[in-house]
Amino acid sequence: LAGILEEAGFVVEGFAFDGDTTYSKLHRILFDSYYDTVVQDVDFENFSIFNQKSIVSDPLHLIKRARYRLLSANVHGGFANTSESIISVERLREQFDVPSVVFSSEKYTKMQDSLAVQMFSLKNLAKLFEMRNISALSFFLPVSLLTVALREQVLTVQERISLLELGYFYMLGYY
Repeated sequence: LAGILEEAGFVVEGFAFDGDTTYSKLHRILFDSYYDTVVQDVDFENFSIFNQKSIVSDPLHLIKRARYRLLSANVHGGFANTSESIISVERLREQFDVPSVVFSSEKYTKMQDSLAVQMFSLKNLAKLFEMRNISALSFFLPVSLLTVALREQVLTVQERISLLELGYFYMLGYY
């Protein structure tokens, strides 16, 4: 499709989609190219140098998928491969001050933006830190930073970019 559009005189900068897993191979290619560049260059600081087409998912879709993944499977959230690294949804339910529907895994709640945004709030991230729930904190950190970058109205563009980069570099270290 990109080739056809470019032959017709359109410039294709990248691809955006709703986050469907059909496109996970494209995400992997993009992530691996970023990973290789960032790891090879210790002075790396400019994401605009990448010359391949961008591959972007709807950020809210990613946040909703993270919530649904957490509620529908055992999620390993730690750096060590131990049973303590499995995130306890029951423990989160006790720690967070959110409506009970935020923890519902019923299909009708799967793609509700507000439920995911409530789960991955800055308040809940701070609560995990305060409670020293390291496994959950490691899973929540990049998703919560994305949520804050999208949601907080007082942030500048540079502050939003910094939050997204923090999330990216955290995931890079986790990877």
